[in-house]
Amino acid sequence: MPMTIAEPVRTETLRVALPHDLADYLRTLAADQGCGVGEVVASLVGDEARRRGRLGHQHPKKMTPAVRAALCRLLREGYSRTAAAERCGVSRQTLYYWLRHHDDFAHALEAAEAEEDRVAAGAMLRRARRTTKPRTAA
Repeated sequence: MPMTIAEPVRTETLRVALPHDLADYLRTLAADQGCGVGEVVASLVGDEARRRGRLGHQHPKKMTPAVRAALCRLLREGYSRTAAAERCGVSRQTLYYWLRHHDDFAHALEAAEAEEDRVAAGAMLRRARRTTKPRTAA
């Protein structure tokens, strides 16, 4: 039967499940810390999970600086929020969740969209200023 972290770990189980040196190391570590072997194992597993960005059954975090930068770049290029999210491998729902829960990210995306709006407005203004008269050969 597989052992889960929530179950107490018995030294006899460790002797069967782990190499002898590792079991001795864990017992020594537990004695030094003044806790049980199960708590030491749970602590080590939790530290590794936190290092990898995972706790429990969570997925690795998708909101990385690279994804944030790519989303902002795509919005500056004129993509919609949904299209930009899809191109970055993020669902539309996840993007809107990030916008609700991360104010700095929301401000960055709004700034990127505002910049794209300024660029588009400038292009339309330049096009509107062009004359409709055909050019004549000089």
